Amino acid sequence: MLSGLVDPLRALAFTAGGAGLAWLWTSVHPVVALSAVAAIFLLSFGLAGYGRGLVGRSDEHAMWLMETRVVSIGVLTAAAGALGIIITVELATDAKGYEGELATVVGGALVAFFAGITYTAEKVDEAVGSYIASAFQSVYVRQGQKSKPDQVELVVGSDAHLAVMSSTAFGLTDWSAKNRRKRLDYLTGKIGNGGRIAAGAGPDTE
Repeated sequence: MLSGLVDPLRALAFTAGGAGLAWLWTSVHPVVALSAVAAIFLLSFGLAGYGRGLVGRSDEHAMWLMETRVVSIGVLTAAAGALGIIITVELATDAKGYEGELATVVGGALVAFFAGITYTAEKVDEAVGSYIASAFQSVYVRQGQKSKPDQVELVVGSDAHLAVMSSTAFGLTDWSAKNRRKRLDYLTGKIGNGGRIAAGAGPDTE
C-alpha cells in the first residue's frame, strides 16, 4: 500500500518544490533561488558520484549513496516547474485581449517544454535504477573479462553474477528500488549460493 504512494508523493514534492523556488525567485531574490538549486544539486550529485566510486568495495553504502541521485533529478525538475510558473506569470501580467491570449498560449507552450525535458515522478526510479545498474555492471565483470584494476570478476553462473548481469534471473526484470535491493542481497551473499568472486580476483565485498 505504501509503495503505491511513492510516485504520487514524489510528484507532490516536485510540484511543491517548484512553487517554493518560484516564490524565492519572486519574493526573495533570484540569486537565492538559483543558489538553492545549485547547492542541492551539487550536494546530491557529489554524493551519488562518491557512491559510484565505492562499488566493488562497499556495495551497500555505494547503493545508498547513489540513490541520492533522485534528489538531483528532483531539484532540476522542481527548477523547471518554477521557471514555467515564473514565465507564465510574467507573460500574463497586465496583458489583455489579444496580448493576453498570446501570453497564455506562449506560457503554456513553455511550461510544456520544460515539463518535457524533465523526468516525471514515475520515471525517476527508472532513471536512478539505470544509473545504479551501469555503475555495478562497469565494476563487476564475468570471470576472465577484467580489463581495469578496479574491476572485480564474478564466477560465471553464480547467483551474484546473475543478479548483476541478468535481466531475467530470480524474476528481477529491472533495477527498480525493490529489485535492486534484492540484487544487492545476492551480490553481497546475504541470499543465494555464494561463490561470487573469482579466484584471485581481489578482495570480497561486504
